[in-house]
Amino acid sequence: MIKFRPEESNMGKIVLDSVLREKLHGMNEPLEVFDESGNTLGFVSPVEEYRKRLRPSQDIPFTEEELERFRRAGGGRPLSDFWKRMEKV
Repeated sequence: MIKFRPEESNMGKIVLDSVLREKLHGMNEPLEVFDESGNTLGFVSPVEEYRKRLRPSQDIPFTEEELERFRRAGGGRPLSDFWKRMEKV
């Protein structure tokens, strides 16, 4: 399982004062941030939304045991062969 460790993040950090936090609606929903000209500068997500995106999908149709069996089985083909085939498509 992926764990959220903000202390290990390489993201830049800012501290919101109460006035800015209020302008950002308390950081309770994802936000798109613009400059004065209307250009998108970035997107900001509340921590719980960010954590949800880090979690593996719940829609994986295989059990953990099946995934481990697939890993051990090996096989497949080299990635270079895959990319050669993709160039032809």
